[in-house]
Amino acid sequence: MKRILEEISEWKREAADEDISRYFYELDSFKKITDGSRVYVVGRKGTGKTAICKRIESIEDHRTFSTKLSFKEFPFNFLYKLSDTDYTSPSQYISVWKYCIYNSILQMMTRDQSTNSEFKEKLATIYSEDPNIALRDKMRKWTSKSIAASILGVGGSTTKTEDYRDITEYWHEILPLMKECITQNINKENIYYILFDELDEDYRNYWQDENRERYIPLLTSLLKAVSSIRHEFPVMNFGIRPVVFLRDDIYEITLDPDKNKWEDLKIELRWGRGDIKQMIAHRISRADSKETRILRYEEAIDRICRESSIPLGKEKFSRKISVFDFIEHRTHLRPRDFVTYFRFCAESAIRQRKEKLDAETIKGRQKEFSEHFVQELDNEIRTILPNFRIILDQISSKNKIKFKYSEIEEAIESAEKTSQQKSGMDTSKIISVLFHFSVLGNQGDRAPSNKYTDPIFRYNNRNLVISQRLQLHRGIVASYWRSQ
Repeated sequence: MKRILEEISEWKREAADEDISRYFYELDSFKKITDGSRVYVVGRKGTGKTAICKRIESIEDHRTFSTKLSFKEFPFNFLYKLSDTDYTSPSQYISVWKYCIYNSILQMMTRDQSTNSEFKEKLATIYSEDPNIALRDKMRKWTSKSIAASILGVGGSTTKTEDYRDITEYWHEILPLMKECITQNINKENIYYILFDELDEDYRNYWQDENRERYIPLLTSLLKAVSSIRHEFPVMNFGIRPVVFLRDDIYEITLDPDKNKWEDLKIELRWGRGDIKQMIAHRISRADSKETRILRYEEAIDRICRESSIPLGKEKFSRKISVFDFIEHRTHLRPRDFVTYFRFCAESAIRQRKEKLDAETIKGRQKEFSEHFVQELDNEIRTILPNFRIILDQISSKNKIKFKYSEIEEAIESAEKTSQQKSGMDTSKIISVLFHFSVLGNQGDRAPSNKYTDPIFRYNNRNLVISQRLQLHRGIVASYWRSQ
């Protein structure tokens, strides 16, 4: 048994570091992504977008190729300069996105043994750089005047490139030519994945009014470009499969009259309680052995837990809830949260030389998980609210979890006065940010039994609006309260 806990203690919080071949849990929607019928993968942070991206990248097949375009630490101002004046907002960046996709396909064709050797030789002179170099470096090369001239030369164009000042003046000529080169030379039986990931790098600027006019059209143009590529290269005739991984709150702010049509191309990663339980059972089964059958959730929990329920108080006859419910109340119901909590529990059990997790161990990890949970929120929110921690200090200082709206206002005003770094937002805007990221939610309503129902947060109700009765998320509480 200790071997299973040791394996769980090594679970990775980041999917990019995970052993995907062993631990990837395949949702029913995964097949729709890989077969090209869905191209927008939308979900909250920590819901598995990067895991799906990495799983597609890991496909080992001489007929399957993939390239990941990661925009982490990417200079978005570079993209903003590459608009196409033939389009009006929010479509002015369609050309640069299509150019990215075409270049990615042509670069992958240099690795495809079935590509016509003469054409591949020409491509090799253009795409001589390491395919794994940073995207910012790729883009700088792809958008240079010299590579544009090289691509036009491959296509047989007689255009005098010196007549153009920069790449944006080539769009009307180079894009149709690239499309034609791909159509005529690609092996239609092979599969080419173009994976757009980590597009939220510039999202922090969305909250600054002056930056919305650029960021929203940029993301909207990407979705429109991918839709356009699907029409140019129909799935039934070509294996070209662009996939955009995007946070759901960012997808919501994209604007287009035809956005309702995108719903048929979208997969939303929503994890219900049953999905999370199956994911946990899958991981515990794989922690036990790579070859073992996948256990039912109840069987899997029994393998690692001494008790199936946790007492909420210290008294002998305290009310008990299940292990799953206890952990769920402290999370945003994301795979990452449960992986992290079980990892902390396994590490603690090993230190205490316990063969299984018990109630004491599981309850004892509240503070450790809470500190991790708050740190993740801080990383996500700090660029918008630089004094996020100070605001939390003020809200938590009263050692309670339920608040009137006016109490939150007072806490924020106090934090703004004491902070060296001001948010630059008014109080209601700050509350909106905290509500948006499910730091605060609405208190539950009074039920017929005269008890209050569970609080509601935006992570499990996207249409939720702020009420006058707010509640701090329980996952935050343990790292701030002086007593439990």
